[in-house]
Amino acid sequence: MSTTTYSTDYCTLAPDSPFGFSFGAICAIHDDNYGPNSTVSRPLADQIFHEGMRNICDTQYGGSALCHLMADVYFIGVRLFGGIFYEGPGGN
Repeated sequence: MSTTTYSTDYCTLAPDSPFGFSFGAICAIHDDNYGPNSTVSRPLADQIFHEGMRNICDTQYGGSALCHLMADVYFIGVRLFGGIFYEGPGGN
């Protein structure tokens, strides 16, 4: 996981806090993992993103079903549409 943010815009094309669930920090990590200095493949970047959102749901929102649903929707979104933004090594 990269720790240097080159151009973080958090949750690109989506709210950073859908229904009040704060995903901005994990979106910033995802931005780093999609950047040119990334050391992870796109599928791994997306897996880290999904697991991070689900962890946020569990630790900050009591395992909210709606929070988990939003995490799943965001994950599906990056898997379907994120490829155009990925600049790291490995495949899409």
